[in-house]
Amino acid sequence: MLKYTILLLTIVGLWQPSDWFKGWKTYLYTIYTYLMILLLYTITFTEFLYLVTSTAEIEEIANNSFLLLSMIGVCVKAATVIINKCVIDDMNILLGKDPFRPQTIAEKRIQNKYNDIINKSTFIYMSMIEVTSFVMVFSISIKNIPNRVLSCNAWVPYDYTTSPISFWLTYVLQLTVHAYGASINAAFDTLIPSLMYQICCQFSILQHRFEKLPDVMSNIKKYDDEKSIILETMKLSECVEHHLQIYQWAERCNQIFSGIIFLQYSISSIILCVSVILLTQIEYNDPNFASTVLYLICIFFQIFILCCTGNQVTIESIHVKNAIYCMDWTQFELSTKKHLMMIMKRTMHPVVFTSGHFVKLSLDSFTNPSDWFKGWKTHLYTVYTILMILLLFTMTFTEFLYLITSTDEVEKIAINSFILLSMIGASGKAVTVAKNRCIIFDMIILLKKDPFRPQTIAEKRIQNKYNEMINKSTFIYISMIEVTMIIMIGLLSIENIPNRVLIYNAWIPYDYATPITFWSTYMLQLFAHAYGASINAAFDTLIPSMMFQICCQFSILQHRFEILPDVMSNIKKYNKKKSMLLETIKLCECVEHHLQIYQWAERCNYIFSGIIFLQYSISSIVLCVSVYLLTKIEFNSLNFAIIIMYLMCMLTQIFILCYSGSKVTIESTLISDAIYCMDWSQFDLSTKKNLMMVMKRALHPVKFTSGYFVTLSIESFTHLVKLSYSAFSVLKQSSG
Repeated sequence: MLKYTILLLTIVGLWQPSDWFKGWKTYLYTIYTYLMILLLYTITFTEFLYLVTSTAEIEEIANNSFLLLSMIGVCVKAATVIINKCVIDDMNILLGKDPFRPQTIAEKRIQNKYNDIINKSTFIYMSMIEVTSFVMVFSISIKNIPNRVLSCNAWVPYDYTTSPISFWLTYVLQLTVHAYGASINAAFDTLIPSLMYQICCQFSILQHRFEKLPDVMSNIKKYDDEKSIILETMKLSECVEHHLQIYQWAERCNQIFSGIIFLQYSISSIILCVSVILLTQIEYNDPNFASTVLYLICIFFQIFILCCTGNQVTIESIHVKNAIYCMDWTQFELSTKKHLMMIMKRTMHPVVFTSGHFVKLSLDSFTNPSDWFKGWKTHLYTVYTILMILLLFTMTFTEFLYLITSTDEVEKIAINSFILLSMIGASGKAVTVAKNRCIIFDMIILLKKDPFRPQTIAEKRIQNKYNEMINKSTFIYISMIEVTMIIMIGLLSIENIPNRVLIYNAWIPYDYATPITFWSTYMLQLFAHAYGASINAAFDTLIPSMMFQICCQFSILQHRFEILPDVMSNIKKYNKKKSMLLETIKLCECVEHHLQIYQWAERCNYIFSGIIFLQYSISSIVLCVSVYLLTKIEFNSLNFAIIIMYLMCMLTQIFILCYSGSKVTIESTLISDAIYCMDWSQFDLSTKKNLMMVMKRALHPVKFTSGYFVTLSIESFTHLVKLSYSAFSVLKQSSG
């Protein structure tokens, strides 16, 4: 297993053989590892220093940046292997033990087939990387050596042009390190796909075991019918255990490599974008043209392998369900059939490898057939996102530094702390959306598909009613937040600008006494806080909007249950024979809808529970302190108006969350009432039993929580207000 990959990792000093005992070999190997890593990081650092201080042409800078990006990727890959070597080694050893170990000749054939795929693809990719590295170095050397220019531009702390010895030593050192980096790239870029192929292999073996299970049980029953039930349970338990362990193995693999895959994905995106533009600027007979083309092919192939193998893992994990479905179920006991159904349900959530938990590794993510193809628009938007979040975090950090080092009055510190708390909340919200954007997008798309999609005119009316409610409340809240922000900034500006004081006190690492620096800093603060207010407004309406969509789905489901007796009555009039079958189908659709609403709500709660807790905590502090401050500030003061408006926004913010959470809980309990009020006389006994089960499930309503501590409801809102008032009373008594 992983023969060529482990061999190359051992050669480059990143994989000390496990069978070596403590002795001179292990010490020498450790010294070799540290020496090569030190050289790698040193050369990468010198290239980075040259790039940030360079005044060369854009074409030359771009060529150097390609190599630098690769070297940065190599540094992180080397660190990842060294840190996780023991874990990867243990995972590799696990593949040689039960239940992963092939047990029959057919399973060994499956294992050998995947081992051949791994070895061949590894050998081809390694050869391509090494040949490309050699051609690039050779083509650059033809051009650079006669002019005494290094293979890659770097900041060198001595003059290497004075003597041939210093030049050749530096040149050979660079050459060695880049060859070393290419070898690490080749080894690491085949390690992840090889591990993914091992997961595919295990899923194929599991499929084979499921396919052969009916024949195995049939043969056992011929000779020992009494023990067949016990053996059937044992065989099924082994398959279930194998299935669970494959998922655990894949999850561990994803945790180790998700970050470095994201880095590789980002580097590849930048290089693919810029290199194509550069190729149009370089002449065909230029050595740089050939090296850029080869480099582009390698990067292209590098990301394709990751996406292709990630896609293959997902497909193979789904195929397990097909293998179970195609089995001869007549051989099994009822309990076994139930367990097989549970396994099939588990396979509905396939193994998905991700790039930094943002992008799924698949052929779709490689080709990206969406309207925004990986081009200038996406890259510009990504740059815009990073810049804005960086600005938000920077401004929040400067305000935090000022607050912890401040010696101002309590009133002024409190006002600054309110703004800081909002900015901290906005930062957390921005990260939450950026991290879970794909999941939220998928959840929204689900609402347009069955069983969520409205199917009748009455259901469309229900959907439109809730959409109207969401749009109106969103517009009112966003308007209130933005107007409050404008008034607050306007009032503060009237007071601060004549005195050359910033909108909000912050620790600034320079003197902003001159008009240019003052206005630049002022506008930067203004822009960052307007951006933070917009994030708050958008996010604070996102969660309630999703909760109202859950309410909408419960209302649609109630309507479906209410009209079910009439639908069945009409069917029985025209086709009494098929009525039982159609009754079962209709009920199954309603049950499936009910379960999927719960799953949708659970996923929503999982995503937002942490940030709701942060918002709840911020609101508690603000409500407590602001009411106390209002008793200390004069009515004609600007700060009084600012605190009043801020307090109103915070109250509305937390009230919307609690109200929508309470609404979801109420709507989920109304399902049992809708079923109870139906005309049960139309249904068969089995249908009545199933309806009782749905009613029993509805006794456990959907509840949204704040960090799994506080349930979002009107009661929790009143408790929060009471708590704030109690804290206010304590503060007033202690100060009085």
